[in-house]
Amino acid sequence: MIVKNNFFLIGVVLFKEKLLEASTICSLIKIVDDLNKFGSKLVIWDNSPYKQEEKDCEFLESLFNQFYYKHTPENMSLAKVYNNMYKANLGYSFFVLFDQDSEFSVDYFNKVLLESFINKKINLFLPIIKTGDLIASPANRFFVTGRYWKEKRTGLVDAKNKLAITSGMAISINYLKKEFKEFNENLNLYGIDSHFMINYEKFNDYFFVLDYEMKHDLSYFNNEDLEKKLFRFLNHKESIIEVYKKESVLLNIISRFFILGSSIKMSILNKDIRFLIKKKNG
Repeated sequence: MIVKNNFFLIGVVLFKEKLLEASTICSLIKIVDDLNKFGSKLVIWDNSPYKQEEKDCEFLESLFNQFYYKHTPENMSLAKVYNNMYKANLGYSFFVLFDQDSEFSVDYFNKVLLESFINKKINLFLPIIKTGDLIASPANRFFVTGRYWKEKRTGLVDAKNKLAITSGMAISINYLKKEFKEFNENLNLYGIDSHFMINYEKFNDYFFVLDYEMKHDLSYFNNEDLEKKLFRFLNHKESIIEVYKKESVLLNIISRFFILGSSIKMSILNKDIRFLIKKKNG
């Protein structure tokens, strides 16, 4: 198999994490020789309040043949970050997205490379991400909510009514250029992956699930203080409205009832009426 130059555009978003302590960056460093052979470019977009130490950036620049670091202390929305990343690098084959807290080996990239050569018409390749014994990504979409997979599925999967976590996605840049166009910049934190998957099924019949399980930290949702939990929940509510408002009337209505029920439930569980408000502060 001949790998053309500029195959992988690897995008990593950091937030309040030291460059060389992020598990995703550590995973990439371990396989840097292979990534350079694949003609990869590493783009690190840092949304942290403070810029990383220059020596750490220089260290990564010395390792990776193609490296770019961008600091946006204003905490740019993820959708804008993703759009900026890929639109400035249209000459690559696949846009691979990672959060800062993922762990993987070179096997992930080898499998994307192999399967993309075999399945040339497929525009999305996904790893398996588990939470406990259940598969959190990919997942089924039931109207406006996700349903975990109980059993492992690999290979070609029907794209209709499916969801997936953004971290670990390998997306064809040709698809982004010609059909998807751009990530929804009205979404700040949540809903970006749902919006992507809902639109993906409009243009594609299938995506490909790799026979590869990627480690991705989902535990932080269970160990948050009340203020962080509130911020995430209110952002999540806004994202649901944004994602489904231009879909069918039925989904729009269902999304509103889902938000109402979730808000009441969270308000009772946390004994805080703020979970019922419509918009987050700031």
